[in-house]
Amino acid sequence: MDGNALPPAGATQTVRTPDGRHLTYVEVGDPKGPLVLHNHGGPSSRLEARLFARSASKNRLRFICVDRPGIGQSSPQKSRSYSGWADDLVTIADALGHREFGVTGWSEGGPWALAAAAYVDPARLHHVSSIAGGSYGITAKHFRGAYFKQLLKVLNEYDRQILGQPGVETAFSAASAECFARGSDGLIRDSELLYRRWAFDVTTIERRVHMWQGLDDRLVPDSINKTVANRMPGAVWHAVEGAGHFVAVGSADEIFGIAAEELGA
Repeated sequence: MDGNALPPAGATQTVRTPDGRHLTYVEVGDPKGPLVLHNHGGPSSRLEARLFARSASKNRLRFICVDRPGIGQSSPQKSRSYSGWADDLVTIADALGHREFGVTGWSEGGPWALAAAAYVDPARLHHVSSIAGGSYGITAKHFRGAYFKQLLKVLNEYDRQILGQPGVETAFSAASAECFARGSDGLIRDSELLYRRWAFDVTTIERRVHMWQGLDDRLVPDSINKTVANRMPGAVWHAVEGAGHFVAVGSADEIFGIAAEELGA
């Protein structure tokens, strides 16, 4: 295998929730390391984990990316809520045998990571990172090539260079396409919550929450997340000069290094 290529991701696995739903996930990194539950972007899926496999292994983290309800292979959920997703994250941690864990979220996954910060007991949740969090609209196409070409038109040179790395375009496109494995309803329900006033109040989050932002992000401008950070008492602002939306991949070693430190890896 090309030494620069992305490492393979593990097989899709499933956790059953107390109400009988199935949540599907992919695992990368160190199976014996501290647990990090990753909230994928949108449109994306559990397959996003592969983009972070190398950095998760380098930092000795057990990195799990879960399909949210109705996305990828996870069961639909009639009533979606931020608190309900926080409960699902705890269910996954319990099923995997971890009392303590961390969460990360990229792009549209960012608000779900913040929800975990709002709802999950700090005695259990020891790390939170929101990376370029926000919503840039539902622009994905079922045809992978068309979506990818559309995306490239709005990205900066930093993002284009990351997407040009071996295997990244293929992994990113696969993760985006898998979002629609059950149709578009899961992404729509995600977006309905993201675009409404959030059910939790960031001004009450005093625990440490790392906010990562590329200052040349053409999809989620830094002013959006800076406003959130300024209102959230526990926010730690990490601005990356020249980085775009793919700061999650470009700065993964630094992001996961902090997660590993806070989780005791």
